[in-house]
Amino acid sequence: ELKLIKEEKTITQALIVNFDESLTNDYLKLATELRAAGINTMLYFESTDLKKQLGYASDKGIKFAIMYGPNETKEGMMVVKNLEEGTQEKVALKEVVKYFK
Repeated sequence: ELKLIKEEKTITQALIVNFDESLTNDYLKLATELRAAGINTMLYFESTDLKKQLGYASDKGIKFAIMYGPNETKEGMMVVKNLEEGTQEKVALKEVVKYFK
């Protein structure tokens, strides 16, 4: 009643945004790698509007959204957005686990 204890909505730390169904295998590999490193990760299953996916993450209390689309694939990078702070930065695909640690 007094709101003295912070209520957690989810244990998920990161949501992988689904830009393109043709990248599903890449998304699953990334989720597996993050989970193996102890980072609770969820993949948004259907490829739909970015705003809807980010809204879902915010509603669930997920702190990070990982955006990896066709453009990022070419660069070998991904965009990690901190939904609490509203900031984002590009992270090399090879460095994503280190980023979260």
